Amino acid sequence: MKKYLFSFNTKTKKTLFYLFLLAPFFSVFAQSPFIDNNTAAPNTFTVPAGVSSITIHLWGGGGAGGGSTVNMQGGSGGGSGGYTTRTYSGLSGGEIITYTLGAGGTGSTGNGTAGGVSMLTFATFTLTANGGTGGFANTGTAGNGGTATGGTTNTAGNNGVIGTASGGRGGNAPSGGGTGGLAVTNANGNPGIAPGGGGGGGERGGGNRDGGNGGSGGIQITFTCPTFSAGADQTLAACATTATLSA
Repeated sequence: MKKYLFSFNTKTKKTLFYLFLLAPFFSVFAQSPFIDNNTAAPNTFTVPAGVSSITIHLWGGGGAGGGSTVNMQGGSGGGSGGYTTRTYSGLSGGEIITYTLGAGGTGSTGNGTAGGVSMLTFATFTLTANGGTGGFANTGTAGNGGTATGGTTNTAGNNGVIGTASGGRGGNAPSGGGTGGLAVTNANGNPGIAPGGGGGGGERGGGNRDGGNGGSGGIQITFTCPTFSAGADQTLAACATTATLSA
């Protein structure tokens, strides 16, 4: 059986050393999924180098729950934000995507306010996820889920629940979004969870009670990170005793 001796020259050692140092950065700067619930504008996402396709998931803000000023008449839950998704292909990396996220509605002892609109425009498409409406105070009308447009899939948010002897629950945001605020008695309403959960209604006990705030809108961008290789396998000649490797 023949045995082959392989040695690495100085250039090869340096190359391998640099590759070792760079390897951790591939996972640091090309993370998937990208998630953001920050409503400060404008927000941007840069497509990582080597990524050719991304899928965008967008939720609107959740509506706030209604308050309660009458004992045993809880505020009604707010509706959740709508949801839209679309896949973009044929990318080269480096494209900058700008988007805005809707704020969650604000609760008080009166009616809850509606959640804000989330919007993203890229290529020839505009994705819009509307916020849910707020729940009314004192066993009033529950909030409705927001609508959505522009995606290959557009899903309306879920409605809140009418309050009775307890504050009504807020609507859950669709497609893996945030949960709505849970029902309460003798307490302020629970807030909805981002992205897009509706706020729960409050219920009077020991004083007037506020409805819970809605969860902010949010975005999630998923993609597949490219793989890297130093090169194809090679078969050495029988007489070879050394090999030089380079990336």
